[in-house]
Amino acid sequence: MKQTSSKFTAALRNRAAFTLIELLVVIAIIAILAAILFPVFAQAREKARQTTCLSNEKQIGLAAIQYVQDYDEVYPPADAQGAGFASDWTGLVQPYIKNGTAYTSNAGAFACPSFPRDETTAFKVLDNVFGYMEGTAPDITPRVFSLADMTEPANKIMLFEAGSNWAVSDSDPAHNWGYRDTVSAQWFWTGSQGDPNRPDYSLTRGDCDGLSPDGTPPGNWNGCGRLPRYRHAKTANFLFLDGHAKAIPRKGLDYFKYIHNPVVNGAAY
Repeated sequence: MKQTSSKFTAALRNRAAFTLIELLVVIAIIAILAAILFPVFAQAREKARQTTCLSNEKQIGLAAIQYVQDYDEVYPPADAQGAGFASDWTGLVQPYIKNGTAYTSNAGAFACPSFPRDETTAFKVLDNVFGYMEGTAPDITPRVFSLADMTEPANKIMLFEAGSNWAVSDSDPAHNWGYRDTVSAQWFWTGSQGDPNRPDYSLTRGDCDGLSPDGTPPGNWNGCGRLPRYRHAKTANFLFLDGHAKAIPRKGLDYFKYIHNPVVNGAAY
């Protein structure tokens, strides 16, 4: 009986260790599970960043609406620098947000977690909505729009995620030529007003895809730096004039539906 027990114990001891084949099988299973789960985790993290980004846009939208209510239903100028003013639209709506300051390392609501640069805002406004201040003090010509100029505010974009206006490798804000707003989309699209069959070409230009999603090389800021950048699994967040924000996938942006066109809508520009 004792001999039988000893043989059983010895056999169990010999069987306690994994063979090389068994170990390799376990490693292979773990590697397969990791390959399946890691992209899922990455997508979940990006979805969380997109949600934060969307929330920040909504804060900006609420601040812009409050500004409009306080200033005779007139939108803040997109770019007032160089016209006797010390700020652009971010500085004008910031007092209503009180959460960070654009173009600093504490950007707060002006930042997007998926946008790695903290010396510029991740969001740009359309200046065919906010307008601008032209000239220098005291000879200033305001080119701004009022709430009455805007048709279908629930369908017209106020702001979206864009790239920076200077070189990716150069963080000096002096290289942005003073432009911090986003130029109206039709400026990039010759004949766009007469071609409704091309609703999103100017906002998803293929020649921008080879560049960094967050910037553009010097001399090419017109082409890419001011266009929407699809950082969230090929979608970008867009803020509308009524204050709501939503994600729109690449090639899902209908130019004639979502972009306020002063010429088409009869507003002076």
